[in-house]
Formats: sequence, structure tokens, C-alpha cells
Amino acid sequence: MRTVIKMIAGLGGIALVLLAALVLINLKDEPLNPEIADFLVFAAPTPETNAYFAFLGFDANQHASPHDIGLRIEQAHRASLQTDPWGQDGVFDESGIIGPDPLAAQGDRPETCAFDAKQECFSRARLQEQQWRDYIDRNRAMTSRYHDLLRYPHFVETSPAAINTPIWIGNTSEARYMVLHGIVLNTLDMEYSQALDTLGEDLKFWRMVLAQSRSLIARMVATAYISHDVNLLAELLNTPKLDQTLYNRALKLLQPLDREHTDLSRAMRYEFEFLYNYYSAIPDASLPEGWWNRLDMWGQLLTFKVNATANLTYAFYSDLEKLAALPAIQLKQALPAFKQRWTSVVEPGFLYWRYAYNPTGKILLSIAQPALADYFVRAHNLDGYIRLLAAKYTIRKMNLSDGEVAGFLATSSIKDPYTNAALSWDPKAHTLSFACIETPSNDKMRCSIVL
Repeated sequence: MRTVIKMIAGLGGIALVLLAALVLINLKDEPLNPEIADFLVFAAPTPETNAYFAFLGFDANQHASPHDIGLRIEQAHRASLQTDPWGQDGVFDESGIIGPDPLAAQGDRPETCAFDAKQECFSRARLQEQQWRDYIDRNRAMTSRYHDLLRYPHFVETSPAAINTPIWIGNTSEARYMVLHGIVLNTLDMEYSQALDTLGEDLKFWRMVLAQSRSLIARMVATAYISHDVNLLAELLNTPKLDQTLYNRALKLLQPLDREHTDLSRAMRYEFEFLYNYYSAIPDASLPEGWWNRLDMWGQLLTFKVNATANLTYAFYSDLEKLAALPAIQLKQALPAFKQRWTSVVEPGFLYWRYAYNPTGKILLSIAQPALADYFVRAHNLDGYIRLLAAKYTIRKMNLSDGEVAGFLATSSIKDPYTNAALSWDPKAHTLSFACIETPSNDKMRCSIVL
């Protein structure tokens, strides 16, 4: 019995020594890396040219100025961060600024087309053609406001990236679906020129958002919306009654993405800004109810160092920023090495010696962060998909036989973005393809198309 007691006492003593060592190790924080201040700097356009504010205020009363309302929302959010960085359950309440009678869709929405690579919108729209005409007609105020958005030359998020940053998308997604279905109705009415005008405006705007946005969310939204547009454009190019002039107009809209569209380095700075502001707000968070929860919170705060976490996160994101700026060819080579390098740093396991100092901070960084690199390939894959469509409809325009396709691809300026070589042609499957990077969320239909 005494032996057991001695063993328990010994183990208890060892635990106390380890706990004391953990406390001593975590008494001091690191000095903040001075490079972080420069990493957070960004250039913003003049407010009157920035669509971001019109997005923030999009839901305002139809008689109000969405741009002015958006400016007020951004200013109020910025001021709130000084006194309440967490907001109410992590949400900034903008309802008082939006005001009464916010703009909202009227009536039940008919079944929505997916605007995906299946290109079935025209046939599906015929099944509910009158319902869509009525729905769009009831919501002219919303579609008119969306068209106003397309006239802005810039989109840059100026609100600080924080846990309660206002959501800018609002009802714009609903308005955009109405506009796209309006393009489908234009095509059914054989108003092809009007359809191409609207589609071209939307495509130009979202390419601009993809190039200028600071946030990863906005860039992923822009990537998805550009995909919608080019799929709808491809369906329009399949229309038998499209004359040669209109066909050429449509074909010119299938332009490959530029480096500014595929470079996500700015978005990595924004993601870091969010985490930096989040870390900085943690020590000011309200303590939870209950003594055990408070004890747990105190333990986490003891083993959490704001500067040390920010420094490690900065090292990760500054490396990620370089990766995000690479062209497709180099990205494909660098991505595996990056994942291996950082997985060993931020996900080494709880018993790893690096977790002795600032373990809570390292855990926060480890949560899903390396997966961000998978987002980089989406714009490159979209670029490849657009190139496939451009090649397909150029081949159709030239009326090439299967035997002539390989020769055309060999000399064409339309290349595989991942290899800079000719697009691949499979005469048996009758498909064009490029060497895309597969991700868990990647749409495999974009890597090849049937000619």
C-alpha cells in the first residue's frame, strides 16, 4: 500500500513539476515581428469608385442610396471594433443602418438553373418560362440595383478583417440569378445582342472583382460567378440561329485569365489580417459562465501568446503569399513541398516538443489552415476551362475535321496553363483536356470537355 502511495505521490510530483515548467515557459510573450505592420498595408481606391460599399448597402430601402448606406455600415463597423471587437455572437448588427423596408425578393422564386458545365439552362428555362418572366418583372428594383453595381471600376474590401466583419454579399446573389435568367429569356426571345451585352458586363465585372478583391471569399465567389457566365456563354454559342457576327462577339468573351486574376497573394494578406485581429481580441473576450469553464479559459489564456502566435502565423502566410503568386506551371511543382513543410510545423501532434511553448496558439493556427493552398488552383483550373471552351468554339468556327484538330492545337496560342504546351486531344473520346490539379472540391468536368 505504501508503495502505491509513493508511486502516486511521485507521479503527482512529476505532474506538478511539468505544470510548473509549462507555466514558466509561457510566462513571457515574444516581441512582435516588425515586418507584420507592412504586411497589413493595402491600397484602396477612392470610395466613390469602390463597389464594396454598394454591396454592403445593397439591401437598403429601394429609395435609399446603397453606396451611402454601405459607407455608413463600414464606418460603424470600424468604430465598433474599438469597443466591442467580438460583436453580438460574432456578428455586427447593421439592421439599424439598413433601415426599415429593406430590399428583398418579392414572390416565390422558380426553379433555378445551376449554370454549370452541363449547359442545360435554355432547355430547363422553357419549362418555367412564364414563371421566370413574372418573377423578374416583380423584382425590377432588385435587378436594376444589380446592374448599377456592374458600372463600378473597383472592388476592394476596406472594412478591417475581423470576426464580425459585415457580410457584403447580401441579396446580390438573388439579384444576379434574376439577371442571368433574364439573359436566358433574352436568348429564348432571340434577342442575342442584348443577351451578349448583359453577359459581357457581368463577366467583365466579376473578372475585375477576382483581380482586385482582398478576401479569399470574394475571390471564390468571383471564380464561381465567372464559371456561371462562361457556361452560359458556351450554351449561347451552341445556339443554331446565332449568326457569324454574334458568334464572333461571344467567342471574344472567352478570354483566358491573366496573372492578376490567378494571383491570390493579396487574399493571403487579408486572411492573415483576420487571424491577427482575432488573436489580438482573445485576451479581451468575456469569461464564460461556470467555474470549470472559467478555469479552462484561464488555462488556455496562460498558454496563448498573442505575439508568438502572430509571428508564427505571419511566417506561414508570408510563405503562403509567395505560393499564391506563382503561375500555374510553378504552382503545380511547389504545392506538394509547401504542404509537407508546413504540415510538419503546425500539425506535429500534441506531444511534440514544440507544443511546450504557446500550445493554444499553435492549435489555433493548425485548424484547417494548410488546406488554404487548395484554393489557389481554382482560378488556374477555371483559366484552363475557359481555354478549353475557347479552343472548342474556335475549332467549330473553323469547321475543322477530327484529323485537323491536333494540328490546330499545336500551333494555336491557346495553351495548357499548367504546362504551356498544347491542349490535349483525344480523338477516340472526342475530348479536349488540360492537366488540371485535382482538389477534393474540384469539378472534374472542367478538366475536359467534349468537342
